[in-house]
Amino acid sequence: MTLSWSTYAQVQDSSVWIGNSEDSLKLVDTPVTQTSYYQDETYNMFHHHATVSGLAPRTKYFYKVGSKVNATYTSDVYSFMTARAATDNSTFNMVIYGDFGAGNESKDTLAYVNALNPDEVDLIYHIGDIGYADDAWLMPGQLEGFFYEKVYNGWMNSMAPVMGSIPYMVLVGNHEAGCHSPACAESAYKMNALRNYTAYNSRFKMPSKETGGTFN
Repeated sequence: MTLSWSTYAQVQDSSVWIGNSEDSLKLVDTPVTQTSYYQDETYNMFHHHATVSGLAPRTKYFYKVGSKVNATYTSDVYSFMTARAATDNSTFNMVIYGDFGAGNESKDTLAYVNALNPDEVDLIYHIGDIGYADDAWLMPGQLEGFFYEKVYNGWMNSMAPVMGSIPYMVLVGNHEAGCHSPACAESAYKMNALRNYTAYNSRFKMPSKETGGTFN
C-alpha cells in the first residue's frame, strides 16, 4: 500500500505509523520520498510517498503520516482496507470514473464520491482528467493570475476524505499534461515547471514498478 501526502514545508523526518487500531500505531521502517516541482516567492509544496509492504490481506489498518517531532506536520489518524488475497474469489466492488474537474460542475460528483462507504468499495479507479488545474484560467474571475496550484490543491483537499480511506488509483489524461493559462504562457519558468505531466507525477505514486508497468 502506498501512502501519499503533501506539506507546505520540507519535512526532514517524514514518516509513517500503522496499526490495527487507532491507539496501537507503530512507526514503520520504510523509505519516504519527498519532491517539490514548483515554487515562487510565496508558495512551495512538498509531496511525500511511502510504500508499506508486509501487510495482511483484506485487513483494516489505521495509520497516520508526517513528522516524528513536529505535530504541525503530522496528520490525523485514517484507516484503509488492504487488497484481498489472489485466491479470494468473492465479489470485488470498484468505482470507475474520469473527467472529474473542480468547481460547481463537479460538486454533485464530489458529494457522491465522498459519501462512499470504505467497507463497501474495494478500489476507486480515476481514469484521467483529474482536477482540471490546466483549465483554472477558464473559471470565473481567474483569467488573470496564476491559479494552477490553487485549483489542484483545492481538488485534492476536497477529495481527502475518500482518498484517505479507499485505495485510489489514477490514470493520466490530457488535462494532466501541463499549464496553458495566460500566466504560464507569459512565464518560461511556470511553463517548464509544469510541463510534461510534472504535477501529476509528483502528486501521485502508482504501482508501475511493482506491476511491470511504464512510468506512472
